[in-house]
Amino acid sequence: SEEYRAAVVYFTGYSGKFSAPESFLVARRVAEAVPGWLRSAKNLKTLAQYKAVTTGALTVTVDGTARNITGVDFSAAASFSDVAAILQTSLTGTDVAYSSLTGAFTITSKTAGTTSGVSCAEPQSGSGVDLAAFMGLREGDGAALSPGMNALSFSEQMSAVLARTQNWVTFTTAWEEDAEAMLEWAA
Repeated sequence: SEEYRAAVVYFTGYSGKFSAPESFLVARRVAEAVPGWLRSAKNLKTLAQYKAVTTGALTVTVDGTARNITGVDFSAAASFSDVAAILQTSLTGTDVAYSSLTGAFTITSKTAGTTSGVSCAEPQSGSGVDLAAFMGLREGDGAALSPGMNALSFSEQMSAVLARTQNWVTFTTAWEEDAEAMLEWAA
């Protein structure tokens, strides 16, 4: 990625230096509205364990509406991506994906902006295998949430960075920004 290449240059610097930087901060550019998502904890289950689930259930809130899912059957899954596709079929209004890089499932709302969001999952009492716990979709399991966001102007973006931390010396962008917008923020 462009961020990785910049970090390599930043940390290696020049030879003969007296000190080296200790951290490299990266902020995502939110130039257009983004959807909210829920990412599971790292999957430690085998595909065979998933295939044994024929009556999975969970409750998850998507864009403010509780979705009560029951009868999820993973027995036909040939991969973790198939598990994600089967869950997506039951969970309308979302995209569900499995990443072999993170070893996690991600449930993403199909809407974007500040009203977009996916909550941590909760069990469906008495309705089969608790997929909230089984798939690591609960907060206590290490699931991660990212709320949807509206697009930010460059000035709003930099104000958000400053609100998070002011412990930095300089910045650059990995995207082309209008010089006028950058000057407006710096004024």
